[in-house]
Amino acid sequence: MAEREAKPVYVLGAGFSRAISASMPLTDELGDAVQATLGLRWPSGHTHMSFEEKLTLLSTSLPFLEGHRNTQRRAQAEQITATLADELEVRGSAAASDAAPTWLLQLISLWNAEQATVLTFNYDTLVEQAVTTIRPAVLGSDSSGESSASTVHGSQVVYPAPPAVGIRTFRDQDGPSGESFQLLKLHGSLKWFWSLGDGSTVVRQPYIQGFGEVADAVGAELAGVRTLDRFLIPPVLSKDSYYNVNLVHMLWRSAYDAVRSASRLAILGYSMPAGDRIAAELLREAPEGTPVDIVNRSIGDSADPMSPAGRAASLQFSVDREYQGEDALGEYVRACVSARAGSLMNRPELADRPDASVVVAVRLPGTERGPHSFVIRTIDDQNVGHAFDRSAPGREDKSPNDLGYRTLPFGTAQIEEFMTGASLESQLARGGRVLVNIENREYVGIDVESATIGGWPVINLTIAPA
Repeated sequence: MAEREAKPVYVLGAGFSRAISASMPLTDELGDAVQATLGLRWPSGHTHMSFEEKLTLLSTSLPFLEGHRNTQRRAQAEQITATLADELEVRGSAAASDAAPTWLLQLISLWNAEQATVLTFNYDTLVEQAVTTIRPAVLGSDSSGESSASTVHGSQVVYPAPPAVGIRTFRDQDGPSGESFQLLKLHGSLKWFWSLGDGSTVVRQPYIQGFGEVADAVGAELAGVRTLDRFLIPPVLSKDSYYNVNLVHMLWRSAYDAVRSASRLAILGYSMPAGDRIAAELLREAPEGTPVDIVNRSIGDSADPMSPAGRAASLQFSVDREYQGEDALGEYVRACVSARAGSLMNRPELADRPDASVVVAVRLPGTERGPHSFVIRTIDDQNVGHAFDRSAPGREDKSPNDLGYRTLPFGTAQIEEFMTGASLESQLARGGRVLVNIENREYVGIDVESATIGGWPVINLTIAPA
């Protein structure tokens, strides 16, 4: 088997979704909401148990009870899981009705540039919806090295995943994209369904809408997917019995491969509770000395075995960076984007192609397809994107910069104002990062890649919202 390339691995817990929107609950808050909805009355003595402990006890067959009573208990546990999913869907819809926070869109851009692996224990689809919102650009190339650009939406970063049902539009036919990041939903998804207990029946709703976009409820109803039960591994301490499904094996083994070769491990909004023993064993597989970032509202002290810091110590993590507080995730993402932007100064692509046009591919907000291609013109130290036809360089034998220059009225610009590898390198040396204004939106460069458009050597600049 070929050795896997080392890439960063991110691990998301309930605190990650909570940072996106205050309406998203932590586990015990979700349990309280379900208890109120169903009017549950837990037996006396269970008051101080966590929701996971209560649901675990309810799901466990007790040897002193008759068979029908254990069956009743399991049925109640399944009802709680279904109600939990309904509650999360309502809250997730409310969270996604507003604009996505900038830090989340920056993080999606960062993951896309890094081709990271993202492990999530969350059922909600907020990450996928953020992907659909920003539709990050990815590059492809043919055997001659000719570059092509496309975008990905939320469903394309989630794989392995069950097959889609009820395909209705061109978007629903798009398969997984190996050119962006990979999202592994280790505990299932609100958009996955099955005939309870039959792993061969797992299916999913196809397209996942973006923030502020109305969901295709009609399509889901016509497909009949909502007549099935949701495919979720419930929040119980002993999840062993839920892992005997082929899809779950593929997800966890994919996660295992990623963790074992991780260049960096980032724990975002996940407290690493002691009860998640299988997840803990997975994270132990990170190579010795792998730098670990811990980002949580509260990290605690390494002397406290129940705190994230204490759990990191027990797992023998080499903690590199810690961020805590109300805006911990925002601060962390801004630091990562800044570091990534600053690292471009030393990239060999710029020195190797000093005369090449610098091009940007980005989907403009409000447009369905894309991406659109831009060259960059520097005016009074401000970088502005000018659109050009990506197919024109080969057809007209002109560089992208020549085409961008030609779109401007005669005498209003000079070709030297358009960015090249040399001028990009010079800007980075002076300021440490490059900002680009495209259609009155500010972006920051976070990656460069050598490419070819119409036979012309170019430098593709990957950008993130600034």
